[in-house]
Amino acid sequence: MINMSEYDKRRKSKLLLPLKERRHKRDTLATFIDATEVEEVVTLRQPMVPGLTGVHNQENLSETQEIGGASYRRLFRNFVKSSGSYAVSSLASPLVSLLLLPFITRILSHTDYGALAILYALVSLLSSITSLGLDAVFARTYSFECKTRREQLDAISTLSLLLFLIMLPVLVVGMLIAPWLSTLLLNNDSYKAAIYLSILLVVAQNLTIPGLMWMRVENRPLLYSITSIANCLFVAGATIVLVGILHMGVVGALMATGLGNVIVATCTLPLILFRAGFCLRFTIVISMLTLGVPYAVNYITMWVLQLSDRYLLGHFASLSATASYTVAYSLGGSVALVITKPFSMAWWVFIYPIARREDAPQVFKLIFRWYSFLLLFATLGLSLVGVSILDFLFPVSYHGQSLIISVVALSIVFNSIFTVFNLGMTLRRKTWLASVALLFAALLNVGANIVLIPLYGAMGAAIATLIAYIALALVSYLFNQRIYPVPFEVGLFLLALVIGIVLYFADYRLVQEKSNIIVWSIHISLLLLYGGTLAILGTLPGHRKKGY
Repeated sequence: MINMSEYDKRRKSKLLLPLKERRHKRDTLATFIDATEVEEVVTLRQPMVPGLTGVHNQENLSETQEIGGASYRRLFRNFVKSSGSYAVSSLASPLVSLLLLPFITRILSHTDYGALAILYALVSLLSSITSLGLDAVFARTYSFECKTRREQLDAISTLSLLLFLIMLPVLVVGMLIAPWLSTLLLNNDSYKAAIYLSILLVVAQNLTIPGLMWMRVENRPLLYSITSIANCLFVAGATIVLVGILHMGVVGALMATGLGNVIVATCTLPLILFRAGFCLRFTIVISMLTLGVPYAVNYITMWVLQLSDRYLLGHFASLSATASYTVAYSLGGSVALVITKPFSMAWWVFIYPIARREDAPQVFKLIFRWYSFLLLFATLGLSLVGVSILDFLFPVSYHGQSLIISVVALSIVFNSIFTVFNLGMTLRRKTWLASVALLFAALLNVGANIVLIPLYGAMGAAIATLIAYIALALVSYLFNQRIYPVPFEVGLFLLALVIGIVLYFADYRLVQEKSNIIVWSIHISLLLLYGGTLAILGTLPGHRKKGY
């Protein structure tokens, strides 16, 4: 029998660490998912590396900074160079989906698009569960635990074979329960073929993880971006052909997405296995599953918080209500696409350099002030033009949902400031508190949906989302203030929020029965007024608490 490898010896030695030290190490890897990484529009989740923006990698960055100024500057330059490419690719999928939305809603019936939205949510849930968080923790295994090139090749081979072995029973079980899922989720047997395709889509999507992950851990941002963007463009073209020209409906939309994933998996998996060989290392399997499964639990929590309302709308209202809500939610969620995602990518890099400053709480306070003002300004702008967007781009059956766009956009504001309120939980290695906050908000969201959807339909789902995200921001703020107090100026934020709400309803009253020129003049005037007001509020001297 082959002697124990160096990797196996290191793993065994870690298992023999004193209990206290093992708990400390486990705490630094506490499960945490940045809420802004979960798509705010209904798109299929691409393989990501949450760990790269989570606690562990933030700690590695901090340690690298301590090596010296030159090392830190080099790391920063590399980050900026790589993150630009990753940012483009991460925005490509939701952006393409958003641009395709008017086309799909004009081709598919209201009911069919509602069914498609639920199926997309189903694929997102099953992909998150069956990947077992392996996409989240592979970067740590490959870059941190593996010390030699051979070990790294064994790790990528193990990831590929493990996912393949996981997908086999998923495929078999999924095909067996597909008819039952069709009745449970959609109350309609006619979507049985779409359920079968959804199961295949889950398998294909998870099999793209090894190839895309290898590009990232090997620091190939350009290749990763080209692959991801090409996939998005292929899916868009296939959707136009299958749905728009061949009129294949829901099945065509799912098939287009699945074909894109099949091409990526087909092009990357054989290359990986050719380079790395067929190797399934059980020590690597145990290591990745131990760290990855808690991530899968958090993925489920985030799904419940952000996508479960599609199913609940279909169950308590109708598929048509689901369709209207999904369109409005996608438009309202564009605030996250434009502002929250770029901010989050920079935020998790700079918090440690800022935290070392003596005036760190004051710096974090100013960042929160201007970030929240920018979010509020963008939210009012989107809310004012929401009616025009719906009327111009979408069929008549989707008109009249502009208020839902505004409510969802406001929800995204609170979801986005949750990112900032996670500050103390990250710096103090208490990220399990973020999981508690997310779980509380998710359960509250489900309860509010069950109560409000029968009463108010799609608007009830939007209100439930707003309630859940307000609770998420509030709980995380309270947690943060207990472990890392920062004078976040919540009162100033609430004042700016109230002013924005007043201007929104004033605009609603003023534009009634006016011509388009006058309507747009009122929109622009009130938006400029709000921008000027926020600028004045932003220049107000903050109260400096004693001790800061």
